Amino acid sequence: MSATRHATAQSNCESSFFPSVDGSNTSAEGQALCKIFPWIDVGIMGGLWVVLAIAQVNFWMYHHSFHSKPSSVLFLYDNFVIFLRARARPREL
Repeated sequence: MSATRHATAQSNCESSFFPSVDGSNTSAEGQALCKIFPWIDVGIMGGLWVVLAIAQVNFWMYHHSFHSKPSSVLFLYDNFVIFLRARARPREL
């Protein structure tokens, strides 16, 4: 939203965080900070979308690789189940 309405986001930021007491324009600091903050917000959200897209592709690749070779995965699973069953047996005295 702030990328498409940058001027509105900047004026709202200036009026919310840098109000002028005497009715004059906001300070140069307020203008500079409020000009940068909406773009930082857009950058963070864009970066989050990129990270989530990379994670989704990674999850899909792992899922696809395990289901393309079901025999090898079942072999590993069977060995793990046998190991757990052996540990679950009570010890003989």
